Amino acid sequence: MYALLSGRSMILSAAFLLAFVLVLSNCNTSEKKVASGEELFQSYCAICHGTNGAGNGAMTEHLKLPPADLTKIAARRGGNFPDEQIYQIIDGRVPVAGHGTGDMPIWGQTLKESEQLKNEKQVRQSINNLVGYLKSIQQQ
Repeated sequence: MYALLSGRSMILSAAFLLAFVLVLSNCNTSEKKVASGEELFQSYCAICHGTNGAGNGAMTEHLKLPPADLTKIAARRGGNFPDEQIYQIIDGRVPVAGHGTGDMPIWGQTLKESEQLKNEKQVRQSINNLVGYLKSIQQQ
């Protein structure tokens, strides 16, 4: 009788373990946490635009045109920060002088590949995070 209960307990335990594994495998693991705008900026933009966004990154002397001071985007536009335009520049859909030379990558595709983003929603969120960060570092 004891061996029979042990066998039943083992079967029940195995069934619960299998159910737990199945539940975990059905969780949406394809949703990778998207990095913050500051994390993305420091990883991808700071090398040219500088850690503070002022256009003084380590690669500046090697570029055909100096990188823009990203802390003055709004100031150059009468105090307005053009979220959608900046999104499109980062995404690569709006050409910018200096960027057409290949100096600045098309970040939409680059982020998707290098950040291992699984879908367009994650790419959009990454770019929106970058736009939000750039908006947060604006100076007069």
